[in-house]
Amino acid sequence: MGKGYLPVIFLITLALCGCGDSTQPLPPAAQPRQTVAPAKVSVEELSAEEAGPTAPEYVYNSLGRRDPFVSPMEIRRLIVPEDTPLTPLQNYDLSQLRLTGVIVGMKKPKAMISSPDGKNFIVELGTKIGKNNGVVVEINRDGVLAEEVYYDFSGEIRKSIQSIQLPKREGVE
Repeated sequence: MGKGYLPVIFLITLALCGCGDSTQPLPPAAQPRQTVAPAKVSVEELSAEEAGPTAPEYVYNSLGRRDPFVSPMEIRRLIVPEDTPLTPLQNYDLSQLRLTGVIVGMKKPKAMISSPDGKNFIVELGTKIGKNNGVVVEINRDGVLAEEVYYDFSGEIRKSIQSIQLPKREGVE
């Protein structure tokens, strides 16, 4: 025999030695399972066991907590006292309102704004509008500008000018 067959014979011998007869018991996971007939249980007993101690279902209450998905820079606290009655336009955020038309060229320009519930309101300079204590400061042919005054997340008073634009007219340039 040549020297090339020696490693092959060694591996075959090693494999055959490892395949001996073992009389050791199988591990518990490999042993065949024995089936046991389940005990008969009445319906009352079964429902009593199921109705046993259960963990109460958790319900998240977001009342009084800030939305974790809103940037702290966006958090605004109103300056208006809570006992002040609100106008119908102060029940909506400015982004929810839609400008339907403006009348300019008069002493007092006016605009018509639609609320999400379908009601229309005529606004003029000084009309309170929006949830953040907004007041209409300008009405021009492009839209309405409202100044909002609020406390930011750090407690400082901020003012911002928000606009409600007229929708673009289609087909006319």
